[in-house]
Amino acid sequence: MTRRNLFALAATAPFAFAQSEDAVRKAAEKWLALIDQGKYKDAYKQSSQHMRAQATVDEWEPQISAMREGAGAMQSRGFTSAKATKTMAGAPDGEYMVLEYGSAFAKKAKAVETVMVSREGGTWKAAGYYIR
Repeated sequence: MTRRNLFALAATAPFAFAQSEDAVRKAAEKWLALIDQGKYKDAYKQSSQHMRAQATVDEWEPQISAMREGAGAMQSRGFTSAKATKTMAGAPDGEYMVLEYGSAFAKKAKAVETVMVSREGGTWKAAGYYIR
């Protein structure tokens, strides 16, 4: 590889990441909208294979419902960061992104929502979620 090609590759890398991050955010926010609407079974069906392998819908739904009921209705959400990683605790190596949102809920005015997504067959799917 020539220096010129290496420079061209390095110059396009941030653009490629920005496009990838945009696709990841869209997937995560589409999934979060299901959670916001209380459509937990639909959110579960659209989650990653790894996430679904960890719990059945009947096990997962009460957990997510309790978490969201404890926080209250969604008031606002703003994207704050995304981090790419190849590893995630308890999951096989792969392509993952960890997204954080500064959020406000009816019962929790200041919160951070974290959505982990994994790449499966060219699409991004939710692989984990929590509120702190």
